[in-house]
Amino acid sequence: RKKKKILIWSAGCAMGEEPYSLAILLREENINNYKIIATDFDSEVIKKAKEGVYTKEKFEEIPVKFLKKYFFKINEKYKIMEELKKNVIFMNHNLIDTPPYKGFDLVLCRNVVIYFIKEKQKKIFNNLYQSLKEGGYLVLGKTEFLPYDFMDRFEYVDRFERILRKK
Repeated sequence: RKKKKILIWSAGCAMGEEPYSLAILLREENINNYKIIATDFDSEVIKKAKEGVYTKEKFEEIPVKFLKKYFFKINEKYKIMEELKKNVIFMNHNLIDTPPYKGFDLVLCRNVVIYFIKEKQKKIFNNLYQSLKEGGYLVLGKTEFLPYDFMDRFEYVDRFERILRKK
């Protein structure tokens, strides 16, 4: 029997560090049947994220073994392996609009929602909720909190790390 594909959404992915880091972690765990949808509102940022090229300063906290295993050096920059890029799809997307897909196992929306007014935050949280399958996980930034209106839709798995599960 074929294993079901894990579907992940990195919302507000900026330059792509988060989705590529996820791809590396999944590879390290020998999980290959996944798709990461990485979205951001800024189309220029998405273009750069697709390239997957980073300066050495971006790797100050990354173990050298990962740098050597998953990146190759071009001049003074590092580019992520094409093999990892194949499971990451970058798209331009507005979080206030509808989710890019439904049925996600995991949605990461870290340090994004705090930049919106309460009314827009509720629309975003509704879209994040709609995008997750039942039992799916939502990860927020450490400065972000689930609005009171959504407390009955999620349960905290780890309150400190802001990891929630859809009921």
